[in-house]
Amino acid sequence: MWFAYRRSIVSLVRLLYLTGLVVFFYLGWIQGYEQTLYFNFGNYVVLFSYTVMLLLFMNVYGGLRVGSVRVTNLLLSSFFALLFTNFFIYFELSLIAREMLSVLPMLFTFGGQVMLAFMGCVAMNTVYYALNNARQVVAIYSGDADDARVIEKMSQFNRRFRVIEALDAAQPLDELISRIDPYDSVLLGRMDPDTRKAIFQYCYRSGKRINILPDPMEIALCVATKTQLFDTPILLCKNRELTPEQRLVKRISDIVISFLGIVALGPLMLLIALAIKMHDGGPVFYRQTRLTLGGRMFSIIKFRSMRTDSGAASPTDEGLATRNDPRITSIGALLRPYRLDEIPQLFNVLLGDMSIVGPRPEQPDFHALYMEELPEFALRLRVKAGLTGYAQIYGRYNTTPRDKLNMDLFYTEDFSILQDIRLLFMTLKILFVRESAEGFDDDAQQVDLNALIQETNHAAAGREKKDDVKVG
Repeated sequence: MWFAYRRSIVSLVRLLYLTGLVVFFYLGWIQGYEQTLYFNFGNYVVLFSYTVMLLLFMNVYGGLRVGSVRVTNLLLSSFFALLFTNFFIYFELSLIAREMLSVLPMLFTFGGQVMLAFMGCVAMNTVYYALNNARQVVAIYSGDADDARVIEKMSQFNRRFRVIEALDAAQPLDELISRIDPYDSVLLGRMDPDTRKAIFQYCYRSGKRINILPDPMEIALCVATKTQLFDTPILLCKNRELTPEQRLVKRISDIVISFLGIVALGPLMLLIALAIKMHDGGPVFYRQTRLTLGGRMFSIIKFRSMRTDSGAASPTDEGLATRNDPRITSIGALLRPYRLDEIPQLFNVLLGDMSIVGPRPEQPDFHALYMEELPEFALRLRVKAGLTGYAQIYGRYNTTPRDKLNMDLFYTEDFSILQDIRLLFMTLKILFVRESAEGFDDDAQQVDLNALIQETNHAAAGREKKDDVKVG
């Protein structure tokens, strides 16, 4: 009975969680800032503005994505949502009081909310997984290595997904559809377009969940404008670059943010430079040729994070870095997880070579290599390279070129200034998520897809043989 209302129950738990955070703020407010209280409806206006800001930042950071992320990520998202909400409400209360208020009551309130958030996140995830079993997934792909990695990733989230079968898309369509029937979810990888379309149509009609590994055309369709030609629906892909107004606003923002960043982080940059120089006496910075808007080359600048005798100043100079790469210096090991080695790129932004938000600048050699197998990779060059961006936030150093392209297309095809602001706020959170800054994990658990395919094929053959015996 409860399972039929699981979405409503999870939504109710989310509502209780948010209500608890707002009530905790209200108690801290009336106890710590009595001079800002109104006699009539003004208090409701302040409480309403706090609730709206909390919902806004929860949406930005994903603080309510119960069941979609690990509980630690959920808690970190709530932490930053509360941090910025309380930061802005503190200044709102100071304006009401017409003086800078003491920060201590707000700090105590924030500390209590964080403890409540810890208990709330654990409770929400517990309720979610108690009501939602892991979805049984059948994966269909044509042997593509990138698709295989996606199936491996999905298999590691065993509380959300359980990849029961991995099917070779080269099998006859009727056999594939018969193997799909027992499951409620399917993962469609890259395969023959006609086969993929037929499987999609069958799953759509059957009410099954469909996870799709998209190509650039499908990403463009996701953000296409819905229009009509008389009584005929049409999807319009505008396929245009940033407007002059968007470029102007973006450039002004880049100049202001990079300048303020250089001023604010100047002392930190000086300390890092001294630490690098004192460590081994080598150069503080390294420069490297990268690509930006239209394929133009420029020289990127970073703090050196690798030994001078390694033959490379950066982990990307001689292949991808592993988690415990011996070429990385002890100073570099401290800088890289928190992206501190990338701070000097603020000068690249100020000079106009880069933007604060945009695709990660790629090396020309790597770009040419990726283009051989993925010609669409050039689509990333339609906007200026960025210090942070969609792929930098949601990807890793070992993200595949195809996934990197798709994430950057999510950004470029749906560009807006509001999206840039959201990604800037997300960047502050990602600095504390070490996984996104690390390289390959040599000891990472992997799923043997070939064995899984052989096993499921063997099981299917066994079922067919058993059915034949029964008929006989």
